[in-house]
Formats: sequence, structure tokens, C-alpha cells
Amino acid sequence: MWVKRVAFVALGLSLAWGCSSDRSGDGPSVQATTELQEVGDLLRIGGARRPPAKLTDLSAGRSAHPQSYEMVQSGKIVVVWGIPMASEGDIESGTAPKAVIAYEKETPTAGGRVLLQNGAVEEMTADQFKAVATTR
Repeated sequence: MWVKRVAFVALGLSLAWGCSSDRSGDGPSVQATTELQEVGDLLRIGGARRPPAKLTDLSAGRSAHPQSYEMVQSGKIVVVWGIPMASEGDIESGTAPKAVIAYEKETPTAGGRVLLQNGAVEEMTADQFKAVATTR
């Protein structure tokens, strides 16, 4: 009888671990990726005429992406001002630049997710981020 209980508990624990979304090594979480992609949409709207240079340049997209605007305003997501999002044509052709355009606040010190100029979201360690940041 106790063997069945142990097997049942072990099965439950393995299923719970398998369903966890917070394991390291699994890549960017869906929520963080979506947040950064939506910030990219906000940057595209705000940079329709020229690359956004400050928060108020994103006002045109605020109503369409209020949560993204709030994340930038609060500092949860940091924007590298003055860099344009790549055009759809450049993205489709594969010639879009891959500079970091936005990142989670803790990325420079603890690693985290970054939004690249081509719209991709990647996870970087703090050292990878520092290497990319010093090439700008």
C-alpha cells in the first residue's frame, strides 16, 4: 500500500515540476516575451516619423498599448532611445539590424530578456548584455 502512495506522490511531483514555467534554461517566458514584443509595437508607433528620443514620443501609441507605456514609464522596461525599430521589409529579408532597443530593468546586472531592433526577443546573461552594450 505504501508503495502505491510513494509512486503516486512521485508522479504528482514530477508532473508539477514538468508544468512549472519558472525553470531556468527554458528560454524566455511567454509573458515577458509578449511584454517586450508589445513594447516593440509601441516603439514602432512612436517612431513612425523618427526614432523615439524620450517617453513623450511614445504618446501616440499610449492608447493602443497602455500597459507597455506604463512598463516603460515605471522603468520595468528600459528603452535605448534614438534607435529605430527595423522595417518590416528588412525583417522579412533578414537584413534587419540586431541592436538591443529595450530590455528588462535587471538585465544589465542579473541577465534577462532584451528586445532587438529586428523585433526578436532574446535572453541574455549580464555579461552578454555588457558585451553588446559596449559595442554601441
